[in-house]
Amino acid sequence: MGKSQRIKGRSQEYLLRNYLRDLMFVSERIPLSGAIKGYPGDVKATKAGVTYLFELKSRKDAFKSLYALYTEHYNNTDEGVLCVFIDGISVKLSPVLDEVLLESGIFTTVTRHPLYAKHKRTFKRFVTMHKWLKGADILAIKNDRQPYLFMRLMS
Repeated sequence: MGKSQRIKGRSQEYLLRNYLRDLMFVSERIPLSGAIKGYPGDVKATKAGVTYLFELKSRKDAFKSLYALYTEHYNNTDEGVLCVFIDGISVKLSPVLDEVLLESGIFTTVTRHPLYAKHKRTFKRFVTMHKWLKGADILAIKNDRQPYLFMRLMS
C-alpha cells in the first residue's frame, strides 16, 4: 500500500471517529489496525457500556450498487433499515447507525421478495463482505459525497 493510500485511510478513520463522537460515542482510532495482525477494526466506539469495533471501507465511487439498493428499498418501503436474510446470514444496512445496532428486526428472504430480484448480485456480495470485517462488528461504507452506510452481519 502506498503512502498516499495510508494517508487517505487514516484521514477517513479520523472522520469516522469524529462522526461517532458527534453521535455521543466515546470513540478512538485504532493505530496500525490494518498493518499488524491482532488489531481488528479501524475505530473502537463505546456507548452505554457496549463497545463496537468498526471496519471502514472508503472508496471514491465503488459502492454505487449498495447505495442504489438502499435508496430503492427506502423509496419503496419507507423503512430506515434494510434487513435481509441471504445464504444463512442476516444483514442489516442503514445510514442510521442506531437502527443497525438494534438486535431486532424483521428479516426478509431475498429470493422471495420481488423488489430485490434485480439486486441479486449485490446481495451475493454481502455474503463475501464478511471477510472485510476482520473481527469487527460493523462495516462502515463511505463513497465520496455520500453519507455513511453501516452494515452489520448477524449470523
